[in-house]
Amino acid sequence: FQATMSVVDEPGAAPRSVVIQPNHPLDVDGARAFLVGNGYAPSVTVTDGNGQVAYRGPVVTKPQDGNYKSLFVVKAPNAEPRQIALFGVFLPTYQLQDGIPASIFPQPLEPRLMVNVALAEPGVDGLGYTNGRPQSIMRLDASKMTVAKAADGQPLRVLLAPGATATLPDGAGTVRFDGLTRYAALDIRYDPSKGWALATALLALAGVTASLFVRRRRVWVRVVREDDGGGPSARTL
Repeated sequence: FQATMSVVDEPGAAPRSVVIQPNHPLDVDGARAFLVGNGYAPSVTVTDGNGQVAYRGPVVTKPQDGNYKSLFVVKAPNAEPRQIALFGVFLPTYQLQDGIPASIFPQPLEPRLMVNVALAEPGVDGLGYTNGRPQSIMRLDASKMTVAKAADGQPLRVLLAPGATATLPDGAGTVRFDGLTRYAALDIRYDPSKGWALATALLALAGVTASLFVRRRRVWVRVVREDDGGGPSARTL
């Protein structure tokens, strides 16, 4: 995989184009950026029950296999009158296999969002945004929310193609699949002490090497018995 990026080395400098790939990181003034992953980021718009936009933008997904079947979570804590959470899978090339939605190719030939819906009761912080606890954007605790059901009693699943809009149950709002972008996952490292670590390692190696050429001193000890029968004693040779 390759990521083409525009890099500005310092404020006011002209941007330069670079290509990052595995084992070929970006190096900027001692900081190195490694390409460690990539995936798809579908853009969605969530409108709440009052007609206000509660969420708009790309959603980072987590790939699960080589065909980029990916998990996603969308949280809209400011939606009214109910908080809205969307979760499900993104399928770059959608196809039913034995009745199960799957992705059969990693390129977005038939992209689809399969969405499940969870709603909080009015006035209930079901997403836990006011308890002060940090939370992952990829995890959803729906213990204080109600997962929407279909007519058959099973969890409601909405299948969205790019540009499609679906109405959420109980007048909670709508969700629209706006489009698709790619994302790159970078691991950035900066270690200003690596020069000192190299210097001390070289000094240690030099000390070990020098010890191989230094003549060692040897002390021999022999135990003998005294003539007066006082027992053994040690003599140094």
